Amino acid sequence: MKRTSRHGNKQPISLPRTYRPGMLGVDMTLDHATPDSADLLYAIAYEAFQRGASPVDVMDALVRRKLQLSPSGSLLLDHQSVQSPFNTQKISLTDNGIGELAGGGWYYEFLLNLVLDAEKDYRNMVAREYGGLNQFVKSVFLDPDKRIRSGQDYYYHMRPSYYVAGYSRPPANFLDRIGPASFFNIIVAGGLHQDFSQLLAEVEKKVIELVKINDGSIEAVLRRGLGGFVPRNIRGTNMLSNHAFGMAMDIDPAHNPYFTDRRVIETLNWIVIDLGYYFDRPLMRKDESGGVDELHRRAQAASDRVSQWLRLHLDEYKTLKDAQGRMSSPEVERRLAGHDMARLDTMAMALGKTWYTILKGWRDFGIQTIPLSVARAMHALGIRWGQEYGEKKDGMHFELPNSVRRDSSKRSSGLADLKELALFWTNRSGRALKQSSY
Repeated sequence: MKRTSRHGNKQPISLPRTYRPGMLGVDMTLDHATPDSADLLYAIAYEAFQRGASPVDVMDALVRRKLQLSPSGSLLLDHQSVQSPFNTQKISLTDNGIGELAGGGWYYEFLLNLVLDAEKDYRNMVAREYGGLNQFVKSVFLDPDKRIRSGQDYYYHMRPSYYVAGYSRPPANFLDRIGPASFFNIIVAGGLHQDFSQLLAEVEKKVIELVKINDGSIEAVLRRGLGGFVPRNIRGTNMLSNHAFGMAMDIDPAHNPYFTDRRVIETLNWIVIDLGYYFDRPLMRKDESGGVDELHRRAQAASDRVSQWLRLHLDEYKTLKDAQGRMSSPEVERRLAGHDMARLDTMAMALGKTWYTILKGWRDFGIQTIPLSVARAMHALGIRWGQEYGEKKDGMHFELPNSVRRDSSKRSSGLADLKELALFWTNRSGRALKQSSY
């Protein structure tokens, strides 16, 4: 490839560009790169995009590799800015300083073209992959926080999380097996993986065996909400939830809450302190007997206590807060400073604007509504209950743990190891790839 230098030099400059954009598409891996060629740089860039890197990140990594800089080494890319057509981040080129050390301005232009080609190819691959999803999965592959409106854009956002977790081809790995699901003829929002959906049919049979006569109370709980596939991480972490594989189901989430806020947890612990129940510790020691029945009994006792406490104090607290909002008085402030009111105030602030709706639900239904027969049947068929968790309770949650097989080992997220990948990656024959001269 011939190009005129941006420095005004009319001598044509040969750019080392032996890679062919789009040549590998969905099959692109570092294993395909040939030593001592621009193919290697292209493969590194493509791999970086699969891991969720931005063009700026990739340019930075490739320049550091060229200059043998550590990730913490000083690197300034300045002067002329070039913007990727796919996002708002800018990649900067330089005519002097570190640019000269890396081979001059033309080298940055070469890297820029290579990086943007790799990004374009990766985005095209993701678009084809998303386009091949079945219509049901497309209809439910949505951002639960509604910050990303387009399903395809959200797929692009989530795909690196699956990739670094060891799922190179999410459709073939599990997405093609997600479909509509129901439990006791009640639709599971988002659907489920076929393996979980089929197992639920066995759970239903087991529940009927346990209760003998179904009086409709189970369906009453299930109608308040069933949730399945949601492509997201575990809240507060960068780890994929089992919901992201369709291998988890939530039952009546409003009245079987997942507690994470310390203010709420500490208040609930105070309410049930005489029961020996803690919302931030395992419900049972490993050496205790009783199994899921005892687990359910303790959770139900704590739920009843919380419901009872709210029946005693919630309406009074609501009346006082309304009065405080209109025109407070010393008497209102004195009563709000009381022990129970102060505890409620702490919880209300933690729960936010919908605090009254949430606490009213806990007052009327409790914070544990899972029927014992459902918990027993799930446990008997190898489905784990969120009440079994240690530091945080997730009473709504049932999951099939570790049930979707990876097609590769886990990968590093980010670019901290890309320099090592470039230097030491081995091809399929086991020969170490040499560092590219580019």
